[in-house]
Amino acid sequence: MSCSSPPARAQAAELKEVPVSQALARRFPEEVLLITFQKGDEPGITVIGNNHVPDATVALKKGSPAHRVVSETGEFVLSFPGEDMETEVLNCFAHNGAMGDAFSDLGLATSPGTKVNAPLLQKCLANYECCVTETVDAGDSTVFKVQIVAGHWTESRARRLYLAGYADGEPILKSFECARERPLPRWFEKYPEQIAMIVSCDGDGKPNVMTAGGSMRVSDDPPMLAIMIGKTTYTHGLIRTSKQFVYGYPGEDMEYEMLYCGTHTGREVDKFKEAGLATQPAKKVRPPLLQKWLAAFECTVVGETDYGSHTIFIGRIEAAYVSDKQVPRIYNLGADTDGKRVFKGLEGVKE
Repeated sequence: MSCSSPPARAQAAELKEVPVSQALARRFPEEVLLITFQKGDEPGITVIGNNHVPDATVALKKGSPAHRVVSETGEFVLSFPGEDMETEVLNCFAHNGAMGDAFSDLGLATSPGTKVNAPLLQKCLANYECCVTETVDAGDSTVFKVQIVAGHWTESRARRLYLAGYADGEPILKSFECARERPLPRWFEKYPEQIAMIVSCDGDGKPNVMTAGGSMRVSDDPPMLAIMIGKTTYTHGLIRTSKQFVYGYPGEDMEYEMLYCGTHTGREVDKFKEAGLATQPAKKVRPPLLQKWLAAFECTVVGETDYGSHTIFIGRIEAAYVSDKQVPRIYNLGADTDGKRVFKGLEGVKE
């Protein structure tokens, strides 16, 4: 990543406090993932969105067939559908949690898993066989920490499929380009990848901000988010000590700020000053909001778990805000063939 000179600082309108569900509507486009599971000879499938952190965790609703079976078996397959699976994915939305005969009625071509007792989806861009290593309670869901025990990739040139939003209550699916022509190198099916920014504070109330890729929604009741933060980062120590953070969605008009905050450390520079970040006070937590964000969420840490070189912090949302700006969210499209990172705003749909 590289940064040019900072943009001229413009006066941003204050974010307005709204219900959490209204702020979450700014999350689109949201990735679409399929999870297959199996109890005995009976397979099942469910659709999830931004409910996973790559290579690390998946959040499943308590009481759902997927939650019940994965809790019992400790294994599942996580699959990445492409644009050539739009019909199948829409059928999965309509029959979410299907098992047994209902699963086969969806018309999905499958093959047996090699390491786990769950089916692989043959048309998907990638299938990852997962074994559960630990569970963490998170409101109306459980976070399943996993180890990937096998991966399977196709040579498909289809683009990843995303949930662009809802129209008249029905899901609208779209596909988006990434920085490199498909098929991508293995383990790179996550692109385009969502970007979030995290604000935290030290003991004196001095704020710091970082850019993060690893985050997910984990619960609707109460509403919760999870973020994966490297243990060596300045932000990690601030959140572990304060048990608070503010999470925000940057728009495509924040590329410079996003890059600067992702390539500099708060141990050495005041990112707010150097990147020209305007703030407004939060109401329930100490870290401030960035006025230029599309949406913001004040969070109190209610749980954490180690994941190798990172910690996953689970935050209960205490307040939520949105901007009046109609700007697309910015996404990481990965590196191009020259190794340069590419970022772009991707539009969802408005219901």
